[in-house]
Formats: sequence, C-alpha cells, structure tokens
Amino acid sequence: MKVMGHRGARHEAPENTLPSIARALEAGAEAIEVDVQPTRDGALVVIHDETLERTTDGAGRVDAHTLAELRALDAGDGAQVPTLAEVLELCRGRAELFVELKAPGCEARVVQAIQAADQVEACFVKSFVHPWLLTVKALEPALRTACLLYGRPVDPAAVARAAKAEVFSVGIALLDPDLVERCHAGGVQVCTWNCNDPDAAGRYRDLGVDYLGSDTPTAVCAALGQV
Repeated sequence: MKVMGHRGARHEAPENTLPSIARALEAGAEAIEVDVQPTRDGALVVIHDETLERTTDGAGRVDAHTLAELRALDAGDGAQVPTLAEVLELCRGRAELFVELKAPGCEARVVQAIQAADQVEACFVKSFVHPWLLTVKALEPALRTACLLYGRPVDPAAVARAAKAEVFSVGIALLDPDLVERCHAGGVQVCTWNCNDPDAAGRYRDLGVDYLGSDTPTAVCAALGQV
C-alpha cells in the first residue's frame, strides 16, 4: 500500500503548495494528489477551489486571473500558487502524482503538461466526471486514470472499466472488504481518501487498499513504517 499525500500534506502545510508537497515527500509518501485549475491566460495552476478566497489572500475566480496575478498571491505561509509543471518537477523520481481535473476543457492541456515533463508513466489523471477520463485516454492511452465516486456501486470494477480507469477511488467511509475484493477481481486498483488516524492505517493495508490518501502523511507513514 502506498500512502498518498492529499494536496501534499494539507494538515501540516498550506494545501496544494510546493512546501506541502515537499513535506509529504519527506514524510515518505509514495504518491501525491493535487488539483488543477486553468488560469485566464491558459496556464495550469495547482489549487483545489475554483475561487481564491479559502486558500489565498486573493478574491474571485481562478480562471479570471492571469498566471502572473495568481503568482503574486500568498497561498499560505508565504508560498505561491504553483504551476502543474512545478509540481511535476518536484515529484520527479520521488513519487507518483495523481492530478485531479477540477474544471472542464483542461484535459488536453493536462495531458500535454505530463507528456512535456516525460512523466506519463508516473502519473494518474483523476476525476468525478468520467467522460473527462475517456478524453484523457483518447489523447494518451498510456496515461493511467482514476475514477472518483461519492457513492458505493454494486460493481465498482465495472464502473472503472466503463471509464477506462485503472483505479477506483472512493471515500474511506464507503470502503469495505467486498469493495476491495470486487475491484481487485476485476483488475482495478483501489484508492481511498482520507486516513488521518495513524492507528487505523494498518487496517486499510490489511484490507488490500492500493493507495491510502492522507492529510497527515507524516504520522501515517511513520505508523506504517514507511519513512
């Protein structure tokens, strides 16, 4: 089981920033999850919300601002809003990267950014909007994808296969042995979010979870001996 730093290490450093991602990598996380939004001038930045207020000192929609304007903001503790290219470089050779699509029309640009970084084999593209994943697969068949779902389907592997996804990702409250078994029987890996209790981490490893998301990767990696 690989620990996946959720937005880096969002309970240890400002989420979706380079310091947060670096913190997760230093903790021993073998995967990192980030979110991508487009800027007004066509760049890709790593930020979860479509608006700026929650995680920066800015205001308004992310896509109403240029990259230069966004770079001038404080994303927490003096950190900048990073670009996807910067995150790809930081994770290079150190961890797999899960990139969540948060806005429509970004599929081609995200694929191109991953290709330009020569990191197709190290990345996953994930989304709740499964048609976006089909677009990603059409653009780059070698790029792995993860389908997100809020609910608990009867046949999760079938849902993943319909999206041409290698990974089924579900909230931790919906995780159970049957779901993991059904996914693995169908050749699909399981990702779950988020385990912030280090005492519980071993239980998910025993269940056979492939990727365990965590906002507190330092404690979770330590509990699992993955430091």
